Amino acid sequence: MQPVASMHSLRPAVYRSLSALSRRVLRLLPGTRGISTAEFALALPILLMLAFGLVEVGYMYFASATMDKAAQAGARVAVTGAGYDDGSRENLIENKVLATIDAFTGKGAVGLEISSFPQSNPSAMSGGAGGPCDIVQVAVQYTYPPLTPVVGTLIGPSITVRGVDRMVNEPWKVCE
Repeated sequence: MQPVASMHSLRPAVYRSLSALSRRVLRLLPGTRGISTAEFALALPILLMLAFGLVEVGYMYFASATMDKAAQAGARVAVTGAGYDDGSRENLIENKVLATIDAFTGKGAVGLEISSFPQSNPSAMSGGAGGPCDIVQVAVQYTYPPLTPVVGTLIGPSITVRGVDRMVNEPWKVCE
């Protein structure tokens, strides 16, 4: 049985057979035209928030995975000791990291931190890629504005993802 939309949609014989109270109630019921439009208008903001949030989380995951890979690539260059003798080691690491995150240049701020410490004293962290048998740490940080303005109003003006990798330098010289 279909719902009764209004008293005008009933056949006159059926309308006459209704009690006076039922006829008064039917007169108070509004028509059903436009209900689906109203439901869509109520559901649309929620659906858009979910879609924009999904896009933002996907981009954040992509950026995070890329920063992890860039830190790993920079640490791999660092452990070889390439550029140790001529002093270009940090430049080689930076060039490798920047080549790995090429898709993100110009879209946000990228930071690179290279540090090291001897295996015997982890609390003695120092700048630079360290010497043979030291542990080198490469940290890459990417800060970018949210892709969608809707998400930006909820979480703030910037999103930061970070990738860090540590490796032991190869003994290209005798370890101390």
